[in-house]
Amino acid sequence: MLPFSRNDLEKLFPDSVWTKAEDLVAKGALVDVNVERDGRSITGRVRGQRRTPYLTRVKIANGRGGRVRLSSTCTCFVSDCEHVAAMLLGVLERSAAPAADDVTSTIDQELETWVRHVGQAVRDLASRAGEAGDSILYVLEPAQRSWSDLGLAQPVAVSLVRAKKLREGIYGREHPLAIANLVAEDPPSFVTLDDQVIGRLLGGVPSPLRRLGGSADAETLSRMIATGRCFWRSVRGTRLHRSEARPGRLVWRFDGEGRQRLLCELDEMHEEMVITSLGGPWYIDTRSGACGPIETGTPPRLVSLLLRAPAVPPAAATLVRQKLAAHADRIPLPEPLRRRERVDVTPTPLLHLHCPTITVVRGSGWKREEEDVVVPLARLAFDYAGAVVHWHDRRTEINHVVDNRLLVIPRSSVFEMQMVERLNAMGLQPLGPVGLGRFAPEQLRQDFTFEEDEDDDVSLRWVEFNHHEVPRL
Repeated sequence: MLPFSRNDLEKLFPDSVWTKAEDLVAKGALVDVNVERDGRSITGRVRGQRRTPYLTRVKIANGRGGRVRLSSTCTCFVSDCEHVAAMLLGVLERSAAPAADDVTSTIDQELETWVRHVGQAVRDLASRAGEAGDSILYVLEPAQRSWSDLGLAQPVAVSLVRAKKLREGIYGREHPLAIANLVAEDPPSFVTLDDQVIGRLLGGVPSPLRRLGGSADAETLSRMIATGRCFWRSVRGTRLHRSEARPGRLVWRFDGEGRQRLLCELDEMHEEMVITSLGGPWYIDTRSGACGPIETGTPPRLVSLLLRAPAVPPAAATLVRQKLAAHADRIPLPEPLRRRERVDVTPTPLLHLHCPTITVVRGSGWKREEEDVVVPLARLAFDYAGAVVHWHDRRTEINHVVDNRLLVIPRSSVFEMQMVERLNAMGLQPLGPVGLGRFAPEQLRQDFTFEEDEDDDVSLRWVEFNHHEVPRL
């Protein structure tokens, strides 16, 4: 039995404090409490205005005339505060025995559990009032580590994360979240109805990652984009938005090995355009964030099969063409190759000067800052009878198709190395993965630039290079 009553507490605390204490108890602010056996030492935690609950401690003693005397501390740094009063009042209410003649004062375990859950839900809502809660974010990414051939349908996957929204378009640290959380009977409070529907479309798998494919996932992607919380590769990447359907075509193209691949091409394509198959072809413009279906005029079931076509090697091109000839009115046919030739070619060095923009990121979370930096670069490649290869390409020979003839061209490694060394002698080095290269795409890291130092002005060195060295090259 506790050594104090409600009347004792009302005498100990002024009306202003007592009113606040009653409000806290009504809101379920008492998180937990520990009462010693004699009831004279009580410790508890009470929710207040700050995020972390206040820790309160009370010692109870007998005063003169039988009055109760309190000695209290609280992490709000105010003695005998409303948090102390709320804790003591909450202890009284928890320990109050039901009246013997009140048959409704005893409830079964199921109802007791429900009451406890309701109280917890109310406390959670109160603690989140006025605070920016977590959000579900959908991160679209390649389902394989790398891809080739612009226009080739690439598999994609969605990764589910949660993060706290710091301000418009800026989120805090990402935490992977299993898709099954979206379809739980009692999902987390930050899961919206749209998220729950998307979770069911994704199958509620117990993993944060799921590969997309098929017509149903086209609808799933549309819903993810509609939330405004769908990004490419990371939450700091491009935000995706739905755009109009665009006309496209299916064509066979030769790759660097002389193989033919069936590609889906748009009228306007660039290196940052991704084509994926979701029942039919979809485009994802990772530069602008625009996404949408591609209209090819081919029935969806057939176009889905065509987008999964394997590469046709040179030796099999004619045979595959013959087997598909009966369907030439519905599908494109691979080009036949007449013969294979091995030729020696003196390469022509190509130096492409360009100034891409690299986004430099400093800090993280609410301290995150982004700055677009224009970086002059020189890209070195070699032309072998129309076949262009970059200096860092590791192939020793090139397969190149000209007029339906497959040319096998050996690389001139000695000549190429001489050209690289010539650029090195001028002070040009690959950008690499350090410095600005940390923020650059992989294809830019192999381009050449002047190293920065304290004495030289890099911009001046580029002017001198363009004025003196470029004409000599």
